[in-house]
Parts: sequence; C-alpha cells; structure tokens
Amino acid sequence: MRLCPKEKRRLFYGYFHGFESFCEVEQSIQILLGNPDLPEPVIHAMTTSLAIDFIRPFKQQGRQMRLDKSVIPDRFRAVFEHFETLRDKCFAHIDSNAFTDEEGERNQVLIRQFADGFAPFMRRAAITPSQIEALIPLVSWLSEYSSEKFTDLINEFPTGSTPKEGELYEVDIDSEDELPLFTLRNG
Repeated sequence: MRLCPKEKRRLFYGYFHGFESFCEVEQSIQILLGNPDLPEPVIHAMTTSLAIDFIRPFKQQGRQMRLDKSVIPDRFRAVFEHFETLRDKCFAHIDSNAFTDEEGERNQVLIRQFADGFAPFMRRAAITPSQIEALIPLVSWLSEYSSEKFTDLINEFPTGSTPKEGELYEVDIDSEDELPLFTLRNG
C-alpha cells in the first residue's frame, strides 16, 4: 500500500465528482432528446439541472477538487463556454441583463393573465435540442477523461484492499496526513 498526500486525494475526489456529474448529464440528455413531448415544467427542470450538473465540477469549492477548464479541447471550447454562460447567467444565478438566448430573449419576470386573475412567472433563457446535441461529444470526452484520471490515481496509490460486498470506503479530503487513497468507512 502506498500512502497518498492530501492534494492527490482531493484530485481523486474532483475527478470522480466530475465523472459522476457527466454521467448524470448523459442520462439527462438521453431523457430530453428521447422524449420530445415532455411537459414544459419537466423540460425546464431537466435543462436547468443539465446546465448546473455539467458545469459544477469546474466550479467546485477548493481548487484541488475543481476540474481545470484548460483540459477542454479547443474543438469543444465554444460549446463549453456557452453552457458555462447559461449556468452562470440563467440557471444558477439570474442575471437579466447579461444574457440573451438564440431567440433574443433575456431572463425576465412576465405576467400571464388568466380568466380569474394574473400570475407572474420567470421567463428564463432556454436550451434548445440542437444545443443539447452539440453537448454530447464534449460530455462523452469529459466522462472518459475524468474516468481515466481517477483510475490513474487508483493505480498510483493502491490501497492493498478490495472492497467486499456491502462495505463502504471513503476518501478523506481534509486530513493533512498521508493516508491511503480511500479507507474503510467507520473501520
């Protein structure tokens, strides 16, 4: 067993968190593109989640646990930056003046009249099916990249133990001590 310094354990956490987030985004993409007749509130909730989940690994607190944007290949840079802007200006934070979508719409509060009164609602910029399709190759690349990176760390710092069925192992990202990459939880 080779002990692992804190910064490498935090890197492992970041790569694995990224991998998990990108897998969730891939599932959201499959649902959104495979079900074009979803109700509007479901589409809105899923596209909001997609944008936030996709960018979250690059915004994670603690630099050692955050994926570095410089890993994005140039061929995917425009797609990445578009979704980062959507996440930052439309979905995670509402910035009404700094963003307009492909239809020229911006985030704003609108009032809808019904037979028995009025109801305000937030009009937020939308993600189109073509934008979602453009994200597929980048998400696939990031999933593979993250998987390779955390697998490299597992190989670099073997723990000497294999989890048995039902056992939970954890990564200590706080201790300054050199520790195994992951240890038996409550063990």
